[in-house]
Amino acid sequence: MSNSVRIAIIIVFEILQLGSSLYGQDNVVYGERPSEMNSEAVFLDQEGSIYPDYFISNESLFQSKACLHAWYHDHPAEFLDIAKKHNCHVEQVDQFSIQQLEDTLLAQAIRKIQFLKTETNTLNVLVHGYRKPFVPNEHDVTSIEAFANLEQKLTTAIGVKHPTLKIYWDASYNCCYSMDGEKNREMFEGFERAYHRADTIGVSLKRLLNSVDYAQINFVGHSLAAKVLQSCLFDLKGNGIPCLSQARVNVCLIAPATSGIESWENYKRRNYAIPAQDNVRIWMLYNEKDFALKKKDNHFELFGPGAEAYGPTTLGCNHKRTLTKFEKYTKENFVGSTFIFVDGTSLGKIHSQFIYLESPFFKEMIDFLR
Repeated sequence: MSNSVRIAIIIVFEILQLGSSLYGQDNVVYGERPSEMNSEAVFLDQEGSIYPDYFISNESLFQSKACLHAWYHDHPAEFLDIAKKHNCHVEQVDQFSIQQLEDTLLAQAIRKIQFLKTETNTLNVLVHGYRKPFVPNEHDVTSIEAFANLEQKLTTAIGVKHPTLKIYWDASYNCCYSMDGEKNREMFEGFERAYHRADTIGVSLKRLLNSVDYAQINFVGHSLAAKVLQSCLFDLKGNGIPCLSQARVNVCLIAPATSGIESWENYKRRNYAIPAQDNVRIWMLYNEKDFALKKKDNHFELFGPGAEAYGPTTLGCNHKRTLTKFEKYTKENFVGSTFIFVDGTSLGKIHSQFIYLESPFFKEMIDFLR
């Protein structure tokens, strides 16, 4: 390596490090959210539990390891207040009582989603990916801002305002990629935790949506949202929870942070009679240069663990032709199903949802949804 290249690398990492001095709490919690956000959103903790409509200090949540069940046990008086507010009649804090509250919150959330229904009979469901802070900071776009931008662009492009449900989940957050190898490792480990957590979140989302009465559901998910939606759409691990059988389920995956054939092979295991023309349709925008999916630095691609480490993200960047092989697999094994693969490699080394939505490929996604 020449001296000029070495100097360039040092300069790049010094620039990157300027914004990386603050590393926040790994979990993302939603206890202090404004109450008005509850009308069109559902908030899930790392175990897939629904947040109640109740102020819970973020500090106290962190002390309870960002788990609502643990928080309930740590705060029995507040748990009983929450149960009373949600018309859940319990008298103590134990696993049975907590499950009663969980069931109540789920039923209320389903009614809320049903209440959003309009004459369009279509529900848009937005799911975010990894490293989306909820509280604003100096480094990254919040999940609130990302959802607002996506909702506005969908409404403008489609020309019709469908009711929209936003799914906020604990997808971990850590900042930022830098020259500090230990901090980078912490960030990738945070991604791996969120990667495995996504399956549990998907099951909660399935329970939330499998009974709502809409003719069509449009999912739009960026990055690690793909892993959430896999668990939501089909019986990924044989848990037997009814899958989404609405007349049409459109699924748009932007830069999907998941793997190929091995994580999709149960796609048609859905515990309902799949029609000859599959009701679930998949649209996927991939990018062979997406640096976040490749898990490499976005300048020289010399640093980083690679797409197979810390939770494989091989599909979205076509690592070792993962997507190419998967496309062939879908044609041979998922006859009657719709899979559309769009090559966004021309966009270069990006991962930002904002940039993907500004690209010409966004129109192709809208055409798919129509």
